[in-house]
Amino acid sequence: MTAATPPRSWNAPRRELLAVTRATSLIIELGSELDARLSTEMRETERMRLLRATTNQITRAANDGVQAYVRATRAVAAEIARPHGDRRGAQRMRHELLAARAQLLTALNLAAGRYPPGEPGEPDRDFAPPPARKPGLQA
Repeated sequence: MTAATPPRSWNAPRRELLAVTRATSLIIELGSELDARLSTEMRETERMRLLRATTNQITRAANDGVQAYVRATRAVAAEIARPHGDRRGAQRMRHELLAARAQLLTALNLAAGRYPPGEPGEPDRDFAPPPARKPGLQA
């Protein structure tokens, strides 16, 4: 094994690190695509549908990234806990994971700040409960 090749035990954490990086890239890409589509869409209902769909995709990507980060950090902690573990490799991986986590959080903050929520106390008309039906009336 050469110095440039990580030990076999780092393959799984490296894949997880790549998953965090892919999640970050996807979140940024989804935001850019949403901006482009919203710039040409004039119908408010379609704009809200696009926003909800993209928010769901961003949430799934973020969850995937977080889960990958958790799995990788557990592998790093296990390596450090081993009596003859690769502590240097674990520290390098920890540093890379922290950088990837920071990038993921930055992408999420950018996505969250792109479309600020309404005024406090203002009802969201798209998520408001349907009006109550009068007793005895059928739909």
